[in-house]
Amino acid sequence: MAPYHHTVNAYHKSKRARRLKKFSIASVVLVFVISAGVGIDWLITKYRPQDSIQSVESTATVQSSTINIFRNQYFQFQADRTWVEVPEQSTDTKFVFSSLNGPLVEHQLTVYVNEPAPAKLAATRVLPVELNRGRFKQIASIDKHCNNDESGLKNEPKVITFNQVTFNCDMGSNVYKVFVGIIGGTNSIAAIRPDGSTATYTIVYDDLRYIPSANQIESIVETFQIR
Repeated sequence: MAPYHHTVNAYHKSKRARRLKKFSIASVVLVFVISAGVGIDWLITKYRPQDSIQSVESTATVQSSTINIFRNQYFQFQADRTWVEVPEQSTDTKFVFSSLNGPLVEHQLTVYVNEPAPAKLAATRVLPVELNRGRFKQIASIDKHCNNDESGLKNEPKVITFNQVTFNCDMGSNVYKVFVGIIGGTNSIAAIRPDGSTATYTIVYDDLRYIPSANQIESIVETFQIR
């Protein structure tokens, strides 16, 4: 019987060896697959474009979750996220910004720097301010149409003094167009910049909505800073 037992033992040993070999091969393959997966994941992570935070400066605009800060060499101001710069309408001395509701422009701000405003430019209202250390302080609210205290012909633009500011009043217009003006002065504002130089600013605001208000321009003027 010895040869039989020897044959059986040899068979079982051979079977165990084959199982061990298969297990070893499977283990090697598994380790390889795991290593490859880790490597691929590392490569994807390394070279995948990272999500960027929107609070970055893009040309003249700094964005956050609730406001935009518009900044150039002459001034800066804050506005809500509906506001954008309009470069195609701007120049080196004329800066145009709009507030959008979808495709519609609801508000527009134009700032002329060291450039005379168009001769025929006129407004229907004025926001009186004082200038102190490069910042504006609102002195009175935007109130009535500037033709309110004028008698006689009210069709043509006319230079008047209204709310202690002298400016060109668009007597016959019903649009909501506002000049920012210095108390005791005009809507052409001479301001000393931080480098000691002087620049002249003309700030014009339009509310194009059916029911306009002063909220946007008052908020902008509150944050407006000479640079």
